[in-house]
Amino acid sequence: MKHNCKKILGLRFFSGTTDDAVLLTHKGGLILAPSGPGLATLSHDLPYKTALENADMVLVDSGYLALLCRIFLRKRLTRISGYKFLEALLADHSFQTSNGILWVNPTPEEDRVNREFLTGEGFSLNKDSSYIAPLYDQNNIEDSTLLKRIQNEKPDYVILNIAGNIQEPLGYYLKRNLDYTPAIICTGAAIAFITGQQAGIPDWADRLFLGWLARCVAHPLKFIPRYIKAASLALLVMKYGENSVRSRGRE
Repeated sequence: MKHNCKKILGLRFFSGTTDDAVLLTHKGGLILAPSGPGLATLSHDLPYKTALENADMVLVDSGYLALLCRIFLRKRLTRISGYKFLEALLADHSFQTSNGILWVNPTPEEDRVNREFLTGEGFSLNKDSSYIAPLYDQNNIEDSTLLKRIQNEKPDYVILNIAGNIQEPLGYYLKRNLDYTPAIICTGAAIAFITGQQAGIPDWADRLFLGWLARCVAHPLKFIPRYIKAASLALLVMKYGENSVRSRGRE
């Protein structure tokens, strides 16, 4: 999968429109949309870093990263949030009429809500259209059951709606071990904003890189600690710029 990109922290970030990103997705590969808090762990989460380095397309989901690059590197990144990307993908005719989509959800309740939403949007789902992810060992993020199912059913798209720093290594594990090339899309909680499970992000907030603020206002106890931890991303951008972050492995 070839596309224009800009290198930050050793990662090739997609530089194009949302429509371009959706079009490239149809060709298959590992598509990631790392968050600011996730990127802040590059120096000590080696499986996560390895997944990002080997992705076929990395979207600039983090408005914080885009802002840091403007300030410290004088670079403008083309931001496409995971939320906007998934929204565009759901509206795409080729996606809607594909031969198979497997939705990987974190809990039975979220699986139920997501299935109801997708059915209401006109997607044809059956009992095999989704998979509820187990709790993964963060030191060894693999899932042979999911791998076997994908290998047998061969869906065109695999959508991982699970937590950051877990979905990326899992997606890379699937990419390495499958004998064909589906689109493996890691957009995490993006679907929860679309379905209303999490507070929606106003368009103006998404456009001004303030999606993080909307999340903090809606769920302060959950998101404020996450974004405090993400502050260290500024140090990484200042120290490494375009170069790869040195990693100490997962702590």
